[in-house]
Amino acid sequence: MRIALAAAGLTSTIAQVLLMRELVATFYGNELLFGLVLAAWLAWVAAGSWGMARISPPSSPPLSLPPALPLGGRKGGQGQRIFAGGMALAAALLPAQIALVRGARELLGVTPGAFVELGPMVAAVVLVLAPLCLVGGGLFTLGTRLTVERGGAAGRAYVWESAGAVAGGALFSFVLIRWLDPFQTALLVTTLDLAIALWLLKPETRNLKLLATASLLLALSALLAGPLLHAATLRWQWSDLAFAADSAYGRLTVQARDGQRAFFENGLLTFETQGTFPEEVAHFPLLAHPNPREVLLVGGGVAGDVREILKHPGVHVTYVELDPLLIEAAGVHLPAEDASVLNDPRVTVALTDGRLYVRRCVEGLAGASGSTHKTPPGRGLGAVVQRCVEGLAGAGGSARKTPPGRGLGAMGKQGLGAASEHPSTGSGCPRFDVVIVDLPEPSTGALNRFYTVEFFAEVRAVLASGGVFALGLPSAENYWSPELARRNGSVYHTLRAVFPEVAVLPGEHNFFLASEAALETDPAVLASRLTRRGVETRWVTPEYVEYVFTTDRFAEVQAELAATAGVRLNRDLAPICYYYDLALWLSRFYPSTSSTQLSRSGQAPHLRGAFERAGLASLWWVAVPLALVVLLARWRRRLRPERLNCVELIEGAHPSTSSGWAVPLAIAGIGLAEMTLEVVILFAFQMLHGTVYARVSLIVTAFMAGLALGGAAGTRILARLTDGGRRTVDEAYPSSILRPPSVKRNARHGLIAIQLAIAVYSALLPLILSLPVGVPVLAFPLLALIAGGLTGMAFPVAVALMWGRADRAAGLLYGADLVGGCLGALVGAVLFVPVLGIPQTCAAVALVGLAGVLVLI
Repeated sequence: MRIALAAAGLTSTIAQVLLMRELVATFYGNELLFGLVLAAWLAWVAAGSWGMARISPPSSPPLSLPPALPLGGRKGGQGQRIFAGGMALAAALLPAQIALVRGARELLGVTPGAFVELGPMVAAVVLVLAPLCLVGGGLFTLGTRLTVERGGAAGRAYVWESAGAVAGGALFSFVLIRWLDPFQTALLVTTLDLAIALWLLKPETRNLKLLATASLLLALSALLAGPLLHAATLRWQWSDLAFAADSAYGRLTVQARDGQRAFFENGLLTFETQGTFPEEVAHFPLLAHPNPREVLLVGGGVAGDVREILKHPGVHVTYVELDPLLIEAAGVHLPAEDASVLNDPRVTVALTDGRLYVRRCVEGLAGASGSTHKTPPGRGLGAVVQRCVEGLAGAGGSARKTPPGRGLGAMGKQGLGAASEHPSTGSGCPRFDVVIVDLPEPSTGALNRFYTVEFFAEVRAVLASGGVFALGLPSAENYWSPELARRNGSVYHTLRAVFPEVAVLPGEHNFFLASEAALETDPAVLASRLTRRGVETRWVTPEYVEYVFTTDRFAEVQAELAATAGVRLNRDLAPICYYYDLALWLSRFYPSTSSTQLSRSGQAPHLRGAFERAGLASLWWVAVPLALVVLLARWRRRLRPERLNCVELIEGAHPSTSSGWAVPLAIAGIGLAEMTLEVVILFAFQMLHGTVYARVSLIVTAFMAGLALGGAAGTRILARLTDGGRRTVDEAYPSSILRPPSVKRNARHGLIAIQLAIAVYSALLPLILSLPVGVPVLAFPLLALIAGGLTGMAFPVAVALMWGRADRAAGLLYGADLVGGCLGALVGAVLFVPVLGIPQTCAAVALVGLAGVLVLI
């Protein structure tokens, strides 16, 4: 049964990641969608677990002994056949659900690249995930029951399922995502599940050679059939499909029509050829500088930004791009004249995270000058910028040459990690005259990192004297909704906190120019620079430059942004801007709903209004509901005390000492803490070390490993306290009616200690992240391992506190854990981290741990 449970855990993890990526590629990939997918997944798994617990055989009545023989039989039985059927059903559901997600836009009648309305998107996510999740939840409870019937412990079932999840996460992150397409991966998982199902159905007549041969043939068929299914189902979503491939960072799709190419990342339009948008991105900041020589471009290079920058004489461009797949696809599908610019000797391409690149430049410049670069006030992730411990390329990114046949040839220098010292600075990084960030708006935590006080301070540190920094945000020509004003106003005030001079250009896209020196805004001077440099353009002409800087909207936009009241600065530890962007996204579906209109009309608040009010959240929003939950749980314990077993009755235990709702509520709180802490650790890692896929995957894998190790440790510790370590609680006392009070007492004390440890850990985490010496890369997997270990340890301890059969208790508690995780997934990333900030989010998790203690004592 152990291998079957591990296979179920592996299937669940790989299926979750696959379906998450498919849903992100089909719908808008902001934090609300991520939270919604995780919440729906955990809620359906909890429903499946609870459902199977409800239909399992009833717990033994008081004063009765456990059955002489296990209900399923040790070598088979009805339960084992049902488990085999569940594995076979899961095998069929995974590829079918991937196909269903890819057909969702066609079913909803939404064209590629267009936003899907919130209601249909929520319905699609919830309904698509339901079948496989219900099966997965039921399999865990059934597997636990079969484990207990064979004389094992419920906690060991949790450990094996978690171990399979660890294996699945590591296998997908480091192997499958790099070499196989989604259908190949899904069909290989299908092959594994079918093999496990056959193994369980024929326990007495197992033919290993026949089973291995059949599995091998199925695996080969999966590898051959996967690409065909992958291409066929993608064409349901995309007409005129020229290219589609998945990388570690998402799905890149290229449409080709009449010589034009449109590039989409995760279903949203990134850029299209033959447009003039790159002219505005590149020329305005370069014209603002009297003599640009070194330019740093983060994102947008293949969209035409590099081509436009090189029109200025004497310029060298360092282009930073996170996803190598985008560079490779551009070499094949861009027009030759656009693709060739990346082969220009004036261009260096660095394949790494842009935030990480800038930080390493700061460190290199500080080291070259022999001084320590102090972080600006309010940084919060360390008072000193971390020293460069490993090479700039060794941080997960490097400048590299494009593979042969991609059409790009050599891409300039080998990058900062291998470059010789720059003559002007004595480091591998020059000081830049112009820094341009051409990235999407801060719609996710990962993108928000490029719009914070801390990042802007790092950019200022790498700018040469009189250097210009530029970025852009989608806007509106005339009317600004309150949500748009808040989002753009937050970025404006955040820029003003670092740069004394900020100018904003009006239009459908606001371009922000910032500098420590006075910015040139005289259109005559800018137009003369354009002419003198011999820059040929289609859109940004001298006449257009004059229009932009003399129109009434130029002064009005500046005044409107300066007057935005009540907006908060966007910081690494309090990334409020992506919450503002989420509210702006919701306003597109509820354009007529505002707080003023709601108060006048008396209508019930809609989601947009709820988000507007939630932006004012504080710790009281957490403390008050927790206090009510604690009072309710303790009141119910007095009103409806839990049943006592025969040993407790004989020894005179009082009903008021039993748990009631206490244990499920405590486990739900631990599930909420588990998911929220994982979100916090991932956010903090990205702030300090950038989005380096392999390392983020390592953190997630470490967290799941912590769950498995914690479950094993909890089972062993409880066994030592109960039976001297010779047998687990479930082995020593198969039914709760035989457990002496000392077992429950030890389990209760253990669960209280775990809750206290979670509270202490949560309180210490912000202090660890704020250490002046900085937090090294390898510390984050360790932090994730500890967080997972604490939460995993609670499960077997809590099972020992429950009344009735261990398998039934395990199913109910597993569901409670997932419900808590569901709440943590939804509010952790969407509300707590951006609105409360990381320190107060950790304080909220500490309050949850303390509430669990008050419920249990």
